[in-house]
Amino acid sequence: MEEEKRETEERTIEEIQADRIKELELEMKDAVDPQELQKAKKAYNDLLKQTIDRRPAPEKEKKTLRPAIEIVNELRQVKDGDMTNRAIWVKSLEYRKSYMSETGKDPWTDFSNRGSDQKTKQTEKVATYIEQLLDENPSDVDFRIKLNSIMKDDQNVLAVLAERKKQAKKNK
Repeated sequence: MEEEKRETEERTIEEIQADRIKELELEMKDAVDPQELQKAKKAYNDLLKQTIDRRPAPEKEKKTLRPAIEIVNELRQVKDGDMTNRAIWVKSLEYRKSYMSETGKDPWTDFSNRGSDQKTKQTEKVATYIEQLLDENPSDVDFRIKLNSIMKDDQNVLAVLAERKKQAKKNK
């Protein structure tokens, strides 16, 4: 008797309510009289509502961001073959989020001296698309194949690079 009392005291309200909900479910199954069924359903619904209302809303796990300098130093130390394309993109996105939270500026927006304080639609679109590719392609190989299939060379950038190459040859 004393052991049953101690066992009841150690049980939480949620455990007691869960057991009572199970009992009411059985009562509803076994009820023959419509009034008994209605009474059991009402008690069941009331208890279920109390249980749900008592529970705290689930909190989203906040992902803490590492300092941007730490991430950029890791990226600087990457040598050819050290990381997969996928891993580099994961780190790049992590760096972007961290840098933006620290400075309010988007490191992907403008590489000139004047810089830009605002994210642009294009950089947001790229970041969102890369995140989607990462989610859809957990395999390094699949990610690389999909990324290569959608990447297109910017003709303006290629022209500038070709011009720089010509200038470098002339200066030698």
